[in-house]
Amino acid sequence: MQAKRLRAADFAVLAESAIIYIAAAISKKIQIEETFAMSLKYPLFAAALWLAACAPAHALEGTVTWHDPTCGYFVLTLPGDQEEKFGLFSWRSGADPKMEDVWDGDIVAGEDIDIVNKANGEKMTVIHWANAKSLAQLVRNTPVQCASKWKKKQ
Repeated sequence: MQAKRLRAADFAVLAESAIIYIAAAISKKIQIEETFAMSLKYPLFAAALWLAACAPAHALEGTVTWHDPTCGYFVLTLPGDQEEKFGLFSWRSGADPKMEDVWDGDIVAGEDIDIVNKANGEKMTVIHWANAKSLAQLVRNTPVQCASKWKKKQ
C-alpha cells in the first residue's frame, strides 16, 4: 500500500490550523503555560515525596558482643526492632575490634561495609556474612578455624 502524499493544500490546512490555535491561545488566554506548569507539578511533588520517604542512609551503631582474634570474625548487635538482633562480620582491613566497642556505619547493608569505631574514630572494612536471632547461633556457624568456637562453657 502506498503512503498518501501530502499535497500543498494539506500543508496549508495544517499551517492554518496551527496559526488559529496559537492565535486562540494568545487572544483567549488559553492557559498553555499553566497547563505546562500543572503537568510538571505532579511529577515534582511525587519526586519530593519519594526523596522525603527515602531519607538518606543513617549511620547505625552496633556493639561487639563476641570476638575471635584467631579467625577474624566478630558479632555485632544490630540496631532497631528487627527480629534478628545479631550480625556476623569478618574484618578485611583496618582496626581490630575489641569486646564492647561500638561501631558506627551502615551495618545492616550489603556485603562490604566501612565502619568507624565510635570511641576513637578508627576505620575498618568488614564483610557482613549473616544475621541471627541469637548470638550462639552465629558463633556455632563461624568457620572451624575460630578457636573460641571450641571453648568449653564453664
